[in-house]
Amino acid sequence: MKKVISFLQHVSNGKVVLIIFILTNLVYGLILGYSIPLVLSFAPESMLFDMSPTGYSYAQALELLRSLGAEGRSTYLTVQIPIDLVYPAMFSASYEHIPNRADTN
Repeated sequence: MKKVISFLQHVSNGKVVLIIFILTNLVYGLILGYSIPLVLSFAPESMLFDMSPTGYSYAQALELLRSLGAEGRSTYLTVQIPIDLVYPAMFSASYEHIPNRADTN
C-alpha cells in the first residue's frame, strides 16, 4: 500500500487530479443516469442493493432478484456491477487527500 501511495504522490498534480475528478463524476453520472435506471426498468417497484444504505434482509434480496427476472439479473451483473466496482477506487483517488511528507511534520 505504501508503494501505491508513493506512486500517487509522485504523479499527482493539479491537472491529473482534475482529470480523475471529472472522470469519477462522469462514471457517477453513468451510474445514476444509465445503469441504475436500466436495471430498475426490469423491476420498477424495487430498490436495488446499491440503493439500500441500511442494508437488506435475505427475504428482500430474494424478492429483488425474483422481480428482476433472468434478463434483469443479467443486466445487473453485466452493466451495473462492473461500473460499480470501478467507481469506489476512482472516488477514493479523486476525493481522498493523500498527505505528503510536509503534511505529516
